[in-house]
Amino acid sequence: QKDGELFKVATSSIPIAPTIKEEIPEIIQAARAAGSRVFGGKDVISYEGNNWFIEDGIIADTALFGILKFDIIAGNKNAPLPHHDGVVLEKTWVKTIFGNQDPLGKMVKIGTNFGNKDFEVTAVYDKSVFQSHMEPSFIISMANNQWNSFFNIEETNWVGNNMVFS
Repeated sequence: QKDGELFKVATSSIPIAPTIKEEIPEIIQAARAAGSRVFGGKDVISYEGNNWFIEDGIIADTALFGILKFDIIAGNKNAPLPHHDGVVLEKTWVKTIFGNQDPLGKMVKIGTNFGNKDFEVTAVYDKSVFQSHMEPSFIISMANNQWNSFFNIEETNWVGNNMVFS
């Protein structure tokens, strides 16, 4: 339950995506994504002393961009997360945070259950074009050090921790 409402999510255990890619030759790409809702709440994004609660952020394998066709409207369409400390923001949040400024290359701080971390805005996407049950406000790499250590610990845990979309 979340906020008194039944919260349903179709998730799987952490090792499924990498294992099926490794063991089934017909699988071309596989990716995992975990939403902040799974970890219990809102994240905070900060820029130049201003803070916003931001819901529906996801942490994902970068292969996600090769599977789901996000409408990247700024940044590198082929590699929206070129490094582990990048963040892809949804365009309505870009407008809220940066106004009319170009967000690319700017640093924001995102506070999650795993602590606060600085991220470089590397791409912007338009969710009005993107059709999925996931409509993330931001996407950061699962390879980011804060998240990578957690997912590596659970990498062989097939039972429990069914918290990722695969």
